[in-house]
Amino acid sequence: MAITNQEAWTRRNSAIQVEVPDYLRQLVEEIAFQARDDKRVDKRSGVSQRLPITVLESIVSSAEQRATRTREKCVVARIADLYAALPAITGKLELEYEGELKGAETIARELIRTAIGRVFTKHFSEVNSSRSSNGSNSAVNSKSLISLAPMTATANFPTSRTCSLT
Repeated sequence: MAITNQEAWTRRNSAIQVEVPDYLRQLVEEIAFQARDDKRVDKRSGVSQRLPITVLESIVSSAEQRATRTREKCVVARIADLYAALPAITGKLELEYEGELKGAETIARELIRTAIGRVFTKHFSEVNSSRSSNGSNSAVNSKSLISLAPMTATANFPTSRTCSLT
């Protein structure tokens, strides 16, 4: 994450401040890891560090565009902004024959879904593995619900806030 944060153009001279939550930065890196492990991605070409850098820059651009449309001065990037970065992902992947058959966009969407699942599991691993007090399987117990309730940019995934959102 350090290289991506250092190299990506996210601090822009703009009237709009864009905050990128840490969990979204983790998602960007996880997409690159998933792509490197995917058998449909050409191993000879590899997945360079440029993929997470351009994806992060695209996320910031998407958030800026949303803020411009809604006339906001400060905006927090969302997972939806990650899907706006699909061209950045597909443009950095060289696919094997099987991947070409499925299509670059389909592969990119699968990489995003897998990355979201991995990052979610990393932060909320106890959510689906808990049992209720009566011994039956329970997908979510009250402790898990409490930890999920404040899922904002600052609750479980702190950012370095430079503007106040109300």
